[in-house]
Amino acid sequence: VYSGLDTTKFVFRGFIPRETKERKILMDEVKDKKETLIFYESPHRLIDTLDFLNSVLGGRKIAVCRELTKLHEDIYRGTIEEAYNWFLNNKPRGEFVLVIEGKSEDEIKAEKEEAFANITVEEHLINLINSGISKKEAIKIVSKEREMPKKDVYKIAIEL
Repeated sequence: VYSGLDTTKFVFRGFIPRETKERKILMDEVKDKKETLIFYESPHRLIDTLDFLNSVLGGRKIAVCRELTKLHEDIYRGTIEEAYNWFLNNKPRGEFVLVIEGKSEDEIKAEKEEAFANITVEEHLINLINSGISKKEAIKIVSKEREMPKKDVYKIAIEL
């Protein structure tokens, strides 16, 4: 609640792994989640972790919560990049909880538009059919991914 971010739905994953390969696997699992992401982090790894999170999650909002429920409790709120720059100049001390906003509907919509900007509905259908998916299933997939009525995709598929 202190984070100021949406807490109606969240994903808690504990400590972020030390190894780059394991970090990337974790981020692949959580980067597209709409829920707020919550992690623990130690002070000696915080700056490196914020740099990594910035490269993967971009300009999302973050609350870096220090020493929760203790005498020196403190919360930094801003974007991941702002937090990274702040902690470069202010030595991290104490235990940290990172609360990161989930992927917004606007981000999801923009990514879908970008993904389908260079491929027509016909090409999308053909690619799916060539990969071994039935025409009927390809119509369902294209309809769902492009948020188009199934009957419109069906009309296009008939002409293939």
